[in-house]
Amino acid sequence: PSGIELSAAPNPFSSRVMASYTIDRSRHARLSVYDVQGRLVRVIWDGLQTTGRHAVIWDGLDSHGRHVGSGIYFLRLEAGSQAVSRKAVFLR
Repeated sequence: PSGIELSAAPNPFSSRVMASYTIDRSRHARLSVYDVQGRLVRVIWDGLQTTGRHAVIWDGLDSHGRHVGSGIYFLRLEAGSQAVSRKAVFLR
């Protein structure tokens, strides 16, 4: 079993989505959003994360504060050598 878990709700979403994730031990974690072409849209969290369950909201903005278009995006959680991704559908 993986030491990290990730979920996204609501999905699909129209204004914001909550990324809920669990980390099995304190370590550096990075939660990012990518488009379907694999381009980085925004880094939501990047830093030391404590053990347990956490939640972060992505508001549909890119790293420059611009609204992204409708479509499929991928939330990717990286913690240590582990990574997990979840699809999120943004509908305007």
